Amino acid sequence: MNNIDKILEEIEYEYMTGQIRPKQKLVETELMERFSLGRGAVRDILKILKERGLVVHHSNKGAFVIDFTARQVRDIYFLRSTLDVTASRLALERLSEADINEMAYLQSQLKATKQTDKHLVKMHEAFHNIIIKAGGNEFLEREIKCLILLTAPIRYFTYARTDRRLVVLQQHDGMIEAVRKRDRDSFIALCLDHLYLSMKEYLSIFHPTEAEALIVEYRQMIHVIGQGYRCHFE
Repeated sequence: MNNIDKILEEIEYEYMTGQIRPKQKLVETELMERFSLGRGAVRDILKILKERGLVVHHSNKGAFVIDFTARQVRDIYFLRSTLDVTASRLALERLSEADINEMAYLQSQLKATKQTDKHLVKMHEAFHNIIIKAGGNEFLEREIKCLILLTAPIRYFTYARTDRRLVVLQQHDGMIEAVRKRDRDSFIALCLDHLYLSMKEYLSIFHPTEAEALIVEYRQMIHVIGQGYRCHFE
């Protein structure tokens, strides 16, 4: 990993954990001083962040951290769910015994981790990356990872709540069991439930006036793509 990649990872982690906030301006001179970089390198970093969807640029004003509306959050999660159904269907029969063992190992490490930090986030993403990669479609993998990055603060918020982290871990256990049994319906339903949990919690707390209607709409939309799967939507 080169220096630029390390800086990008650091900024993305700060975005995930709320250390940099939606609508916050990313000032070039501050980034230059903080990371000991020239203006050209800082602008390259901001360009990459814009390409990844984390930053918007306003003419004559500069670069600002993206701020999603409640409806945008719902729409991002719906798209992610649509892609995840495809990825999960492709992955189920392709996940090897080594893949399953790696998922189980990461799950044991997640259960043993008490802090919500960068290490926990990386382990959680590694767990799901095994499934995504097993689908064998690099373009599908790329698009899902882009959406994962966009929703990073939402997922981090779920990790940070002990009660919800326990639900996440229970869902992981169910996924591993479903993969071992090659139970497609249960596996896909758990993947959809997993995404729904993060979105519902985030909307309920940060967009309470809009949450109920959008969550109902989301469930109706998911039932279209997830017909036949036993989603619980707790």
